[in-house]
Amino acid sequence: MDKRHPSIHTLQPLQFTMVNYAAAATRPLPVNIPKAQVWSILKAVARNPIGFGGITESTIVSENEDGTEFYTAKWPDTGSAVNTILSSDSAGINYASLTFLWVHPEIQPGTEEDKKMVVQYDVVAQKAMENLLKAIEERAKE
Repeated sequence: MDKRHPSIHTLQPLQFTMVNYAAAATRPLPVNIPKAQVWSILKAVARNPIGFGGITESTIVSENEDGTEFYTAKWPDTGSAVNTILSSDSAGINYASLTFLWVHPEIQPGTEEDKKMVVQYDVVAQKAMENLLKAIEERAKE
């Protein structure tokens, strides 16, 4: 309440703290699997991700097939997302990249838990890329 004007209440600023974690991994694609085939495999995984990397549901937010190809999958109710990107360099080597964003409003910045999550999510991104490449190789044989 404002002392000069008792009928006016002074609003206190709300403090919101939310920790977001970002991690990424990029690897060359197997040279024996064409980029178009990899893209088909990724789209199939995106449309039916059950059991893939712990995802139980996915919404395709965007797709772009005019060069660099990507899709975004979001986990329900968390705001967390993963982008899958296929690209090529000037030498014609094809790459897959995974970029992750995890949203954790319950974690306070600078805490021990926060520091632990930074390390943990980097490991998750690297492991997810390894699993993605294994899945691509396995599905390409089918």
